[in-house]
Amino acid sequence: MSSSRVNGTQRPDSPLTFLLVIGAAIALLLIMTVARFYARGNREGILFLVLAGALAFVFFRKHKIALAISSLSWVLVNAGMTAHFRPSFRGYALTIRSAPTSSG
Repeated sequence: MSSSRVNGTQRPDSPLTFLLVIGAAIALLLIMTVARFYARGNREGILFLVLAGALAFVFFRKHKIALAISSLSWVLVNAGMTAHFRPSFRGYALTIRSAPTSSG
């Protein structure tokens, strides 16, 4: 991992930070897709799925491992550490239901 020095402190490169943010956005779009399909909002679910696929294709064409790591780490942080060790239906339902939904 490369980094640059500014005023004696190290900070990550901006392209790496940008990829992490895009990976989190893709993970959020995929969670929103599942939530929309569950709520019978097929048109919006397909839109979210297409947007996630387009972002993944454009930004992660050559970085598939980075996409997997950033998406899974984002879900891990938001679902909690215990969701993967003691999975339950309520835990997964809460994770999927916590995706932002439009009120319109």
